[in-house]
Amino acid sequence: KYDLAVIEYDLFLQKYPGHDKSRTALYKKGLALVEQNQPQQALTILNQVVKEFPNTSEAANAQAKVRELGAAARRPAR
Repeated sequence: KYDLAVIEYDLFLQKYPGHDKSRTALYKKGLALVEQNQPQQALTILNQVVKEFPNTSEAANAQAKVRELGAAARRPAR
């Protein structure tokens, strides 16, 4: 149900743009996009978390996920 999660996170972010939970919603949206096999969109969102919410746990987790996705993209296909 990751497609529904992405929609719900988008609705939350539109309705409550300055909310304390915005950074968490954006980060979780990025994770949901990863699970939907949409790595480019996920990277965009995760990098947005890092840029907009530096020095937060969400930014640190997003950076780790970006590195993980980058490493996966560089692995040779089997």
